[in-house]
Amino acid sequence: MYWNSSEDLRNELIVQAMRRDHFKEVCRCLHFEPNLVAPNDNEKFWKLRPMTDHLKANMLKHFHPCQQLSFDESMIAYYGRYGCKQFLKGKPIRFGYKVWSLCTPSGYLVNFDIYQGRNPRSNTEYEQCFGKCAAPLINMINDFDENTRSLPFSFYFDNLFTSFPLLTYLKTMGYTGTGTVRENRIPSSCPLKTKVAMKKFNRGSFETATIENIGIKLTKWVDNSVVCAASTCYGSSPISSASRYCKKAGKKIAIPRPCVITEYNKYMCGVDRLDQNVNIYRIAYRGKMWWSSIFTWLIDVAVSNAWHLQQSSKKLSQLEFRREIAVFYCKHYGEPPVQPRPKRPRLHDGVHI
Repeated sequence: MYWNSSEDLRNELIVQAMRRDHFKEVCRCLHFEPNLVAPNDNEKFWKLRPMTDHLKANMLKHFHPCQQLSFDESMIAYYGRYGCKQFLKGKPIRFGYKVWSLCTPSGYLVNFDIYQGRNPRSNTEYEQCFGKCAAPLINMINDFDENTRSLPFSFYFDNLFTSFPLLTYLKTMGYTGTGTVRENRIPSSCPLKTKVAMKKFNRGSFETATIENIGIKLTKWVDNSVVCAASTCYGSSPISSASRYCKKAGKKIAIPRPCVITEYNKYMCGVDRLDQNVNIYRIAYRGKMWWSSIFTWLIDVAVSNAWHLQQSSKKLSQLEFRREIAVFYCKHYGEPPVQPRPKRPRLHDGVHI
C-alpha cells in the first residue's frame, strides 16, 4: 500500500527509495544460507544460522557489563506449521518459537538461543548436570570473553531453571545466583516447613534456612501463595514491606517481605522488558516461510539493543529512534525511480501532429 496512488496510503519517502516490484522480488528471493549447502539433520535453524551468529557476536561485542543479569524464556509468535513450534499454556504468546534469553534489567539482550529440541551445538555434559533448560545459560557464560567472564555477575532466573547443582556451579565460578525453586527440588533434609503447612500461616510470614555444606539460603514466604526462593547471596534480612489488599480490613495493608524476594522482583524483569520493547513496535510484515517471524524478531531485537546503546548519548523514545533509522536508510540507500522519457511526436505525411 505504500506505492498506492491514494492520498491516504501512499508514502512518498518509500516510493522515492524503492520500486514496488523490486521490493516484491527482494522478499521472494530473501535467504541467508545458500540452498546448495547440505543441511544438518539435527540443525533445524540452519537457514538462519549466519544471521543469528552475526547478531550474537555484535550483541556481546557492544555489551556494557552490568552486574545483574536475568535469564528467562521469550516467545516469538508463529501460527504456521514447523517442528520447532512450541505451545506454552498461560503465556501471553502461546504458540511460537521459544528463545532462551539473557538480558540486563533495562532489557538489553546480551545473548540468546532459539530452542529446537535436540541441538548439535549443545553441551550434553551441561544438560545432564543442570537440565536442558539451564544448560544454555552456562553456554552463554562461556561465550563471554575472558575479561567479561571474570566479572562478578549476579544471575536471576525462575523455578524452571533453578536447581542446587546450578547454584553451586555458579558459586564455584565466582558468580551469585537467585531464583524461585520448585518444592520437589528442595532436599528432604531441609528444616523448612512444607508448602502445605506454610499455607496455614498469615500473609507475610516467612522462614529461612541455610544449607551449610553448599552455602545456599532458602526462604519461604507466604503471599497469595507460598513462594520459595533460593540464593547464594541473599537471605531474609533486611526485611522490607509490600502493599497487599486485605479483604477482611477492606483496604491495602503493609506486610513484611524478605530481602531475597525484593531483589528477585527488582532484577528479574529484564526479559519481560525486552518483550515489551520489541512488541510495542513489532514489524507487521508476515511472510509465508517458517523463518519469517524469527527474521523480523531479530531485526526488532537489534533495533531495541541499538536504542539502549543510543540512550547514553541522546535521549530519544523508541518510536523516534525507529523513525530516524527508517529515514536514514531511505534517503542514503534508496534509488529514486527513473523518469520515463518524453514521447516523441509521430510524423504523418512529413507533418508533425
